[in-house]
Amino acid sequence: MLPTAAAEILRRVHAEPVEIEELVELASSDPAIAARVLSRANSAHFGGVVPVETLHDAVVRLGTVQTTATVTAQALKLILPPSSDLPVIDAGWKHSIACAKVCELTAGEFGVSPTAAYTAGLLHDVGRLALIARYPNEYSELDLIVSKDEAFDPIECERRLFEIDHCQAGDILVTDWKLPEKLRSSITDHHQDPQLGDGSLLRAVRVSCAVSSSIGYPEPSRAGVSSGDENLAQSMIEPQRRRSRIQAEIESEFQRLLHG
Repeated sequence: MLPTAAAEILRRVHAEPVEIEELVELASSDPAIAARVLSRANSAHFGGVVPVETLHDAVVRLGTVQTTATVTAQALKLILPPSSDLPVIDAGWKHSIACAKVCELTAGEFGVSPTAAYTAGLLHDVGRLALIARYPNEYSELDLIVSKDEAFDPIECERRLFEIDHCQAGDILVTDWKLPEKLRSSITDHHQDPQLGDGSLLRAVRVSCAVSSSIGYPEPSRAGVSSGDENLAQSMIEPQRRRSRIQAEIESEFQRLLHG
């Protein structure tokens, strides 16, 4: 499970507002994270004419959204390393990153900050990543079954196979890692039927799940969305050039976060 230091980093980095100096402090607390932040800042996508040599300059170059994304992804890699021969691991990471990117792009539609939206999307399926990490072969078999037969309820299948579903697992992790409460509902309730009092982050995650699944980054079970949010999801991926742009940004983000 996640080391205490990484859990503390996750907790603090998602407690808004996050200032530049705090991001520098967080990144410097772990050598692997510090190296990753510096590497991303000097990558072809973000690099300038002059290479950055300090964490402060790296964080300034990346900005709060990308620094937070880098720190979060590096911490999550401790749970489930992305390099594996199992397709379910690759699919789990791609769906989470796709949802995060779509959340960031649609943050304004829900009145939330791009950083909050991105990180809610990246963390919404953390319970699934944890289950895959614990039971990789069993989860691969489950994924194969539910993808071939829509009669199977993947949430119920998780409960029968693991005695817990990924939303319940995520709820436990929110508590254990002391993550901000504002993230809990997007992790625990993104498969629930929409309710009148649902918060903006939860709505953003649900819509982004729907969009991600529609453009090729599915999860075993589709998040429920209201008719209004369903219309928003559809409008986001039409016309084709918009869908292609979103897909390109997701693929680029996937490479930058996990392999860049």
